[in-house]
Amino acid sequence: MYTIAGVTVRGNSLYSSQIIVHETGLVEGSQVRIPGEQISSAIRRLWKHGLFDNVEIYVDRVEGDKVYLDIEVQERTPITRLQYVGVSRTMQEDLAKDLTLNANQKVSEDLIQSVKNYIEKRYVKRGFLSAKVTVEVTPDTLRENGGVHMKVILDKGERVRINSINFQGNQVLTADQLRKAMKDTKQIKHLNIFKQSKLVEDKYEDDLKNIVEKYKTLGYRDARVVGDTITWNKGDNTLDINIAIDEGNKYHYRSIKFLGNSKFSTEQLKTILGIKEGDVYNGELLAKRISGSKDGRDIQSLYMDNGYLFAQIMPVEVSADRDSIDLEIRIIEYDKAYINRVTVKGNTRTFDEIIYRELTTKPGDLFSKTAIMQSQQRIGALGFFDGENIGIDPKPNLSTGTVDIDYTVVEKNSSQIELQGGWGGGMFIGTVGLSFNNFSTRNLFNKKAWKPLPMGQGQTFSLRFQAAQGYTSYQMSFMEPWIGGRRPLSITTSFYYTKQEA
Repeated sequence: MYTIAGVTVRGNSLYSSQIIVHETGLVEGSQVRIPGEQISSAIRRLWKHGLFDNVEIYVDRVEGDKVYLDIEVQERTPITRLQYVGVSRTMQEDLAKDLTLNANQKVSEDLIQSVKNYIEKRYVKRGFLSAKVTVEVTPDTLRENGGVHMKVILDKGERVRINSINFQGNQVLTADQLRKAMKDTKQIKHLNIFKQSKLVEDKYEDDLKNIVEKYKTLGYRDARVVGDTITWNKGDNTLDINIAIDEGNKYHYRSIKFLGNSKFSTEQLKTILGIKEGDVYNGELLAKRISGSKDGRDIQSLYMDNGYLFAQIMPVEVSADRDSIDLEIRIIEYDKAYINRVTVKGNTRTFDEIIYRELTTKPGDLFSKTAIMQSQQRIGALGFFDGENIGIDPKPNLSTGTVDIDYTVVEKNSSQIELQGGWGGGMFIGTVGLSFNNFSTRNLFNKKAWKPLPMGQGQTFSLRFQAAQGYTSYQMSFMEPWIGGRRPLSITTSFYYTKQEA
């Protein structure tokens, strides 16, 4: 065991010797065993901050039980200027987020290689197989206190095209049928104006799954892609894709049984299922008839429309021998669920009650999937919100047998402007019209609500002006869609003024 009598730091210019020594814990007067874990631990503590490319600790000399140490470091220089060439703004933002690449970060070989790998991998996935990234690091001459100028240069090259897609092992489906099943991966000679011949890794993987799903719709339950090879022809920058398939046997349903159903008869469920014993196996159709039908004609929707939100419908293949499947549809029904709370979020202009009165889901009502979908459609029909962004978030609670329903909306501008002109009867006729479709009389005397007119009550206020030689017409109308705000009965009031010279 030695007592540290002195510590010298070499190679540092950005960080003081005192800070470095303090971080190692090898301060003057402390005890240290050489060789020992303390030295290794001190090196690790300096490494973990990512400030140095190299850290070494030496024994300078020993005098009796006293030791003098040398700490030699190679500092990582901070990036004081970061420049991109050929790299998109989105990619730059992703680099800053995923690699924390920004000015003031310490440059290192690991960082440079990470930047290259990150960008090249992203572009290869998009079909640019020859994408090349160069990183230039030079002293930043614009800064007096040191630092480097990092320049990231991308040469993405040309996007590779698919010359051919070939298959081995396919007997049931032709190569053309399999190529058609691939939605996004197309070869050049089958190219059309709507699809580009390019290889995008994620979409290619999805298309391999689409091939398997195509077989399953025809009864080939065990079909699989057993391998694929992609050959890059550098001369013309094209790809040849070869896909090997094992089709397996064609299956039929030998037996179909329902277990656990007490609320609905087996005959009712069989009618909705629409699959009979002896039918060809179709995994996609089975999934739709259990819970995935867009029109709601499935067993799960039947239960949910009758309040059984928590019902579980589980198709189980209890046996699959050679070409036959025994299917059990196991059902856990649970009790009915009731609506506890209904909220609407995102309506920054439209009053809450204007939306709530359109909903067919009320607190205390029996849960119904159809009622939720109707509510969504009625909100969209108002015309005040972005129809593609009307969200539904049911929050079920099995322990209480209730569900909270949150609707989210995004306001849009629903007002309309009419500008029209024409020539008739030897004269020009012009029309100007304004229609405010979410007007509010309640806020007429609220100065803060005039933006530019008071809005949010679902009323319609229209102005129209028409003029021609010797003729002018003014029209103003007001429509309240809910009389008194309590019943969906509209009333319209209109005023007209016309002046015509003889």
